[in-house]
Amino acid sequence: MSPEPNNGACRMREDGVLEAWAGYQAPDYARSAVAAAAGLPEDRVEVHVTFAGGGFGLRSSGDPAPLIEAAEVSRALGWKHPIKVQWPRQEEFKYGCYRPMATMRLRAGIDAAGALVALDHRVVAQSVAVDMPKLCNLIIRNGVDGMSVEGAVGQPYAIPNHRVELVNFESGIHVATLRAVGHTENEFAREAMIDEAAAASGVDPLQFRRRLLGANPRLLAVLERAAAAAEWDKPAAARRARGLAVSNCFRSFSALIAEISQDQKGRVQLDRFVFALDCGRQISPDFVRAQCEGGLLYGLSAAVWDEILLDDTGSVLTQNFDRYPVARMRDAPAIEVVLIDSGEEPGGVGEVPVSSVAPALVNAVAALRNVRIRSLPIAKSIGWSLRAQRSPAVAPSAPQSAPSKGETTMADVTKIVTTENGPYKVDGNFTIHDYDGTPVTLPAGPDIYLCRCGGSSNKPFCDGTHVTIGFDGTLAKQ
Repeated sequence: MSPEPNNGACRMREDGVLEAWAGYQAPDYARSAVAAAAGLPEDRVEVHVTFAGGGFGLRSSGDPAPLIEAAEVSRALGWKHPIKVQWPRQEEFKYGCYRPMATMRLRAGIDAAGALVALDHRVVAQSVAVDMPKLCNLIIRNGVDGMSVEGAVGQPYAIPNHRVELVNFESGIHVATLRAVGHTENEFAREAMIDEAAAASGVDPLQFRRRLLGANPRLLAVLERAAAAAEWDKPAAARRARGLAVSNCFRSFSALIAEISQDQKGRVQLDRFVFALDCGRQISPDFVRAQCEGGLLYGLSAAVWDEILLDDTGSVLTQNFDRYPVARMRDAPAIEVVLIDSGEEPGGVGEVPVSSVAPALVNAVAALRNVRIRSLPIAKSIGWSLRAQRSPAVAPSAPQSAPSKGETTMADVTKIVTTENGPYKVDGNFTIHDYDGTPVTLPAGPDIYLCRCGGSSNKPFCDGTHVTIGFDGTLAKQ
């Protein structure tokens, strides 16, 4: 979901040319769609591409709905007025263009020596390419949607026996590409399976991948650089663990190591990303680094929190960011980007980091807790702590001390009630300190509501309208 709500504008010029303005990634699609809605030939439509407040695949759809609506309204009014249509956020969420649902089943064969000798990767996914005018015939070949098997076909490991199967289905839900497209789901499954195969063989995940990448020197070099930067050879500290994932998507080679820890409430928190990338010749290394950092944070949201919920009738329940959390500045871990300029032909950058985040995180969770997570988002399976709430709340009976950053000091909490819309209604005397340690001025009035983001695994978010605390109600007096 992009920060800027979907929108578009159009006007009819005196020379009979319909001008349209929109921040779309595929202006040729927009021109075709607007021409059809306006009843005009395409050569009588002129599209001006504006800056977009986020795209990530949403604005590459062959159905630029707000722009179509603007053309239809303007036509109904006899082309007398310029028209702009901007969806409210709820409409944006309900209309969709969601990431396609996908399920993968992987089976691995390991010989007596512990080597991976077979991998069967079966993909069941809704096709995105069928809704991409002009490109679908290039993407779908011999009945196979190439986007649906990205990351499964062309995987980087030397596995003697490798099979990929695809079953596309139609859900009736409007879908479009997500940043990194098919790699996001297939690399999640593949890299998690590689770790499971390593565990079954009794081999360290890094060493297991080394054995499989002998014929892939660029990816092996990237893996070694990431491992060195993350100090993989040193044991992780108590209550900490690391997870690993590699990728060869978009003609680039990358390795990601995620370092996580567990807080006093048993919740997992992300502390560090180490990302190594060989994208070939780098024209602007600083821009490459920025894209890597942004892609990692985007992947963090998608892996840990993001989901769209529908009820039994197909109605969309998720209609705003209060139920669709995204990573905020406080959630960002330390990020170290290691760039390798191999001098080869340039590859992709902006989408490359996204697909490695989920597998690196679930592999780290497995190392920390010996629990395998095989579905997303991760926060539905385990408690996930926001970095801002690392310091636990002080119990009512505990001695009071100077608060640390993000700490909530409960002096005399008398009543805590979980309200229907999520936040806690709290009565009593207490002091709240912000993330920088400064006291928070509480709102006036008899009722005070404290958001439970980060304090509850089933609602790990804050919509910004409530004071945020690291507290999940377990300190309530009976």
